[in-house]
Amino acid sequence: ALMGIGFWALVVGVAAFVGCVSMVSSNAMAVILDEFPHMAGTASSLAGTFRFGIGAIVGALLSLATFTSAWPMIWSIALCAACSILFYLYASRPKKR
Repeated sequence: ALMGIGFWALVVGVAAFVGCVSMVSSNAMAVILDEFPHMAGTASSLAGTFRFGIGAIVGALLSLATFTSAWPMIWSIALCAACSILFYLYASRPKKR
């Protein structure tokens, strides 16, 4: 058990995190397209490539971990959440147009 909370608490936490992905990724795509309206197709395809590429890299690194606990997954989720916060801070700054 992770910190004594058990398997189902971990499942509920991961499901809640993954459930928010569609809301976050849709808004992230809107920010990207707002930044690059003159090349929306290129920006959209590059964002999708980064999204799947980073997921593949993180997944591959986690599969190489020899840990028997959920900590590597928790740390990778926390790292992705921290990157999301940094992206939000970047996206919410005032525009200089």
